[in-house]
Parts: sequence; C-alpha cells; structure tokens
Amino acid sequence: MFKQTEIDLGRVKVGETKNVEYVWEGDGTIKSVGAGCGCTIPSFSSKKLTAQFTAQNFPDGINEQVVTKNVWAEIDGNPQRQYMTFTATVHK
Repeated sequence: MFKQTEIDLGRVKVGETKNVEYVWEGDGTIKSVGAGCGCTIPSFSSKKLTAQFTAQNFPDGINEQVVTKNVWAEIDGNPQRQYMTFTATVHK
C-alpha cells in the first residue's frame, strides 16, 4: 500500500508548479502510472510516484477554486490500480 493516499498542497497560484510524492510500501514495485488530466504529469521509480501539477487558470469572476486531482499506479502482482488524490486551493 501507499504510505499516504491523500495530500493537500494548500494554496497554489495559477501557473505555479508543485510536485507531489507518494511512496509505495507494499510488496512488488510500481510498473506504470497515470493521471486524470493534462495538468498533472506523473513519473515513477520502483517505489515512488511523483506527480508534477501545474495550476491552470479558471473562468473570469472566480478568484479562488479548490481542485482535486487523481493519479494512479499499477503494481507488479496486483491486478487493481491504486488510486491517490491531491487537492490544491488555486488562486489568481
């Protein structure tokens, strides 16, 4: 299992990039990863998933918005994907 599956990045300014790390502590190793949208770019090593998140702009009239993003990992020997989330309060 992953050491942590939910992370709060706090306040992130539009255009700013933050990295999120998830550490795999179970048997097996990470064999592939993915993300739910193009604003998050995942990468991995055998025991760590890193997601690079770039805060995107949102419609005029909104100055702040809480976003939740998903990433997943496939682990050797485990038929089910492991899902993790992170949230950020994106502001202009």
